[in-house]
Amino acid sequence: MKKNTLAALILTTLAAGQLTSLQAHAAGQLNVWEDIKKSAGIKTAVSDFEKQYNVKVNLQEMPYAQQLEKLRLDGPAGIGPDVLVIPNDQLGGAVVQGLLSPLSVDQAKQDAFTPASINAFRMDNALYGIPKAVETLVLIYNKDLIDKPLDSLQAWLDYSKTQREQNKYGLLAKFDQIYYSWGAIGPMGGYIFAKNDSGGFNPQQVGLNTPGAVEAVTFLKKFYAEKVFPAGILGDNGLNAIDSLFTEKKAAAVINGPWAFQPYEAAGINYGVAPLPTLPDGKPMSSFLGVKGYVVSTWSKDKALAQQFIGVHQPAAVCESPLCRHRRNSGR
Repeated sequence: MKKNTLAALILTTLAAGQLTSLQAHAAGQLNVWEDIKKSAGIKTAVSDFEKQYNVKVNLQEMPYAQQLEKLRLDGPAGIGPDVLVIPNDQLGGAVVQGLLSPLSVDQAKQDAFTPASINAFRMDNALYGIPKAVETLVLIYNKDLIDKPLDSLQAWLDYSKTQREQNKYGLLAKFDQIYYSWGAIGPMGGYIFAKNDSGGFNPQQVGLNTPGAVEAVTFLKKFYAEKVFPAGILGDNGLNAIDSLFTEKKAAAVINGPWAFQPYEAAGINYGVAPLPTLPDGKPMSSFLGVKGYVVSTWSKDKALAQQFIGVHQPAAVCESPLCRHRRNSGR
């Protein structure tokens, strides 16, 4: 009799616990930090997500580059987000500090992303984020100053010489920073770190002095030696100087990223965008890429639901979440 009573009590307790869990989920909330002026683009999908999972999604905007810093304080205090947006170059520190929860994503869904974008959120063979946006360098040119972009970097060098004769500038770029000069160094045979046997990087083997890398840098130095670049674009404030010359319509083209589009448009520049030009060996310039992605906080109270939300940002071909269905139905 005592055994039956004990068993009944255990079963009753388990049932009550399951009911409480379901009720909590039904009345649950998901806190999501989105980038500034970006939440409007996902509001329809968020509404569908709320209906599908019977939860309330609280969207809060803040600069994506500052979200991890705020998570360090708000997470342990219990007032942080379940989901946030970070740039991939902040991933390493965030993982080491225990700020993020690893994800469990089917390989088929991972394969729907470009390898470079999905691998940007991988560390120690674990996946921590889903790509949201990928940014690379491009050629931006003023349509009022030049009809169409030139095809090669050599052509831009020659054009820049003629422009200097008129006290103007042709192409401007921050080649004194490797983020920009890599566009020539990489394709011509340089590398940052060699790969090791396990597929990672060997920091003891640096490839910035290979014959190809030296040839690339030697070519880029011509833009300085032949004085088609102003001295003011060297150093930490060089990008500001480049932006000023372009928005003042004193330069025909610049190598920059999509973060420059809005300021250029606000300055009234009639700009166009084109692929990076080719190098002396005929290969196209390359670019480092930056990836913004959604990640799940270590302090999330419902990591499974948070990952379901992240799933709405997977490519429409493999995703059955509300956002993906919205994309397919709207043709976007």
